Amino acid sequence: MLWGTEMYQCKISDLKGLKYLPFVTSIDIRDYTGAKLDLTNYRHIRTVSMCEFWQSKFQLIAPYAKQIKINSETGGSWKKAKLSSVDVSKCKDVVYLTLGGSYYKPMTMKLPTSAKNLRWLSVSQDRGQKIDLNKYKKLNMAYFYSNKYSECKLNQCAKLNYVYFYCMDNIRSVDLRNVKSLKGADIYKCKNMKSSALKTVKSTKKTDNQGRWWESTDTWRELFDDIYKSM
Repeated sequence: MLWGTEMYQCKISDLKGLKYLPFVTSIDIRDYTGAKLDLTNYRHIRTVSMCEFWQSKFQLIAPYAKQIKINSETGGSWKKAKLSSVDVSKCKDVVYLTLGGSYYKPMTMKLPTSAKNLRWLSVSQDRGQKIDLNKYKKLNMAYFYSNKYSECKLNQCAKLNYVYFYCMDNIRSVDLRNVKSLKGADIYKCKNMKSSALKTVKSTKKTDNQGRWWESTDTWRELFDDIYKSM
């Protein structure tokens, strides 16, 4: 775990010393200042967690990482939210991906160009106008929080099981009729969309303002365990 501190203006600019730590498989970084972090030569790094950046643009190149979490801020740190764009397009082996902008400074996001194993995606405060996830054929869960999307394409995600829309005020409908595997969906406080606007197969349980209710089910727990094992 590498954390700088705002009080002492401690900042982290590079991780060159990782080559001397081949036993390290997970890194947790706060207050990173570099425009790019390239982990191409660090095959042993499987988990990357980063938050609170000092720059406006950041690219992570982590082709062997299975779990990636990037948040421009953490609770109570919104004044430090400077990140306006994040690029994880070269993280080709990621299974679990979380990207979070700030309410005070939404981001633009470049998702993995080719992530054949992506199964969990959570995106918040993306200022892009649309998102197309159809190339992620193994995607099981998709969570969207306060993004600016007016269009969301998921209709070719054949293995999608659960989808959650939270405060997605610009979107009016989503076509999921081709997703036969979809078990549950919830629309939570979205101004222009109700669950009735989700076009799904009849077997899908659709709810309004119930939250991620499926996370208390045995089916979801089994799926989560399977995703975790694949990392």
